Amino acid sequence: MNLIDDFIAATNEYESPTSFWRWAAYALVAGTLRDNVFLDHGIRRTYPNIYVVLLADSAEYRKSGPFVPVVSLLNQSARTKVFHGRTSIQSVLQDLSQDIGNAYAKGITMKGGCAVLIAEEIASFFVDDVQCIPILTDIYDYRESYPYTLKSGKIIIKNLCITMLAASNETFLKEVYTNRAVYGGLLGRTFMVKPDERRKANSLLDIDPGKFNKDKLLADLRIISELKGAVVLTSEAKKRYDAWYKDLYNLYGKLKDRTGVTTRIHTGVLKLAIILATARGEMVIQEGDIEEAVIQTTSLRANYEVYAMSSGKGTQAEIGSIFLNTLFESPGNQLSKKDILMRHWHEMTSEELDKLVVTLDQAGLITTYVNGSSVGYKMTDKCLEVFKKEVA
Repeated sequence: MNLIDDFIAATNEYESPTSFWRWAAYALVAGTLRDNVFLDHGIRRTYPNIYVVLLADSAEYRKSGPFVPVVSLLNQSARTKVFHGRTSIQSVLQDLSQDIGNAYAKGITMKGGCAVLIAEEIASFFVDDVQCIPILTDIYDYRESYPYTLKSGKIIIKNLCITMLAASNETFLKEVYTNRAVYGGLLGRTFMVKPDERRKANSLLDIDPGKFNKDKLLADLRIISELKGAVVLTSEAKKRYDAWYKDLYNLYGKLKDRTGVTTRIHTGVLKLAIILATARGEMVIQEGDIEEAVIQTTSLRANYEVYAMSSGKGTQAEIGSIFLNTLFESPGNQLSKKDILMRHWHEMTSEELDKLVVTLDQAGLITTYVNGSSVGYKMTDKCLEVFKKEVA
């Protein structure tokens, strides 16, 4: 069982890019988990709820594609409240404080403050309200009890745990993610996802409707919804996360980031690791979950450059120097692509690394190897000879 892999595989013929389907699947799992699963940190807990915005200026990327199956699966599984369509943040809070029926599952009442906000265009989802940004920012964090005063009176929301899946283009997004959102914390709480590919055209006139096995996905969601309690990390996963986190912490003073994206990214990694583990129906986070969560989360760095966040992007020569120094200092003068990106996510993107590798490979300075599902790079004797002369 792996709901995320199954969801991506079932939708690989559609024109929306893989990154959109992947992050929509993450939101689907997060919304289904509600507040049932968490990572215990002693005096606080990390819950798997996330805010995801699919961002594309052109309609060619079909950013609305993932919303149809996600909304359908959430409604039919009837595990959490779903808000889809134009509304106000005040109305959302009102409904979160009440028990409401599910139109798709007769006789089932949705209780508590767990919900998924679905906005195919986030700028038109919320009725204009000066309180929208601060409230969205505030309700991102789990609350056992959340009191709020409406015009109609004071309400109390129990077990508040909100996931959001939205889409927009950069023009409309700025109507919601204003300076208040960017520097007030909302941007730092949001995964901004851009297309990672442009798929081939598909008119959908000859698509196999049976490929999207909704019954199988609903069965998997049922298993996920029944998970409860604290997830645990294997010793290898703890070691992997701890080393990465300490390196990140030491970067805080060096990276120019007024948005809070960098200083919150570790929480996003833990949330995503919980999602990856529970998507398999498991309550144990493996080392691979930490690695995948770091890669997927940090790969979004360039997507925030439209805001005031410093990109940390270097020239090709600077990136090449970092890359070769890393290989030179590694055992056997070799290292996996995953390890390189985990160490230097703030200095190079996956796309920049791929371009560099092509150049160095053609020059005979590195070789590429495959070890199972892992791709890595190794310095050639020619490269070592040149490198040692340069550093001598």
